[in-house]
Amino acid sequence: MDLPKLRARLQEITSNGNTDGHPLAIETLREELPHAIQLVSIADPAISQNCFQWALNLCHELAHWVGEWGITDLFAGSKFVQGLIPYLVPVSESDVAEGNLALYFDEGIPTHAGLVKGSDIISKWGKGHIYRHSRLEVPSSYGNEVRFYRKPTASVVATRFVRYVRSHPDYDAIDAIREGLEEKFGHLLSNEPFGHAPYGRIP
Repeated sequence: MDLPKLRARLQEITSNGNTDGHPLAIETLREELPHAIQLVSIADPAISQNCFQWALNLCHELAHWVGEWGITDLFAGSKFVQGLIPYLVPVSESDVAEGNLALYFDEGIPTHAGLVKGSDIISKWGKGHIYRHSRLEVPSSYGNEVRFYRKPTASVVATRFVRYVRSHPDYDAIDAIREGLEEKFGHLLSNEPFGHAPYGRIP
C-alpha cells in the first residue's frame, strides 16, 4: 500500500465540503489505492459534531450552545483537548484495548480522535461521516502520531468543557455567555470535588 499517497488523496476528498459525496469517493479510491476503510454510519445532519465531540461523547446540547457564539477557540477543538490530556490516563501500546480513546497529533497538537475497535479505529472525519480504518488510513492532516488513553466518562468531559469555557478570556466580558452557561450547565460543576486527580475527578 502506498500509504502517503492514500492519505494525500483522503485529504483531498475530505477537504471537499460536500460530505455527502465522501463515502462514494473513498470507496471508488479503493480501485486505485487499495485500503480497508469502511463506512460505519452516515452523520446525522441534525447533530453537528466534530471528531473530538464524537469520540469523547461530549454533551451535544452543551457543545452546540457554546459553539453558537462563534467565538475564537470557544469550542471543542484542539485547544480544549490539549487542556484535557493531563486529566486522561495514558494506555501503553501493549495494553491498548477495545473502547480506548485514540488521539492523533501533528507536531504535538491534537488533530483528530477516535475509539479503538479491535485492531482498527472508528472515528468521525471532521463534520463528515464515521469510518472504521487502520490507524493511519486517515487524511494526511491528522498527523503521524497516535496516542492512547482510557476514555473518560461523559460527565468528566462535560465538566472539563464547562471549566474550559469559563477560562476563556471573553467569558467574563460577555454577560449573555456567562449567565447562560451558569443557568444551563452550571450544575455540571456543583458536585465536583476539588484537588488534582487525573481520571474521573477534575480540579
